Amino acid sequence: MDVFVFVLFCTISFIQAAQFTKDDCLKPVQIGPVQCKAAFRVFSWRKGKCQETIYGGCFPSKNNFKTLEQCKQVAATICSS
Repeated sequence: MDVFVFVLFCTISFIQAAQFTKDDCLKPVQIGPVQCKAAFRVFSWRKGKCQETIYGGCFPSKNNFKTLEQCKQVAATICSS
């Protein structure tokens, strides 16, 4: 079971990394219109790092990650280069 979860996580990260481009680094942080707020991680090009923000849950940009680690692996790598 642990191997399956690991492979699934790696696959999702790879797919997300393949879809995330340098242009996505400049997309603004979107809070979203939904009342149900959740914490998400985004890459802040102004700060040059991933940070936590509150997101409403509808129509996310590609610059929206469930974990800080995922943000660092995908966005920070692309946006910092």
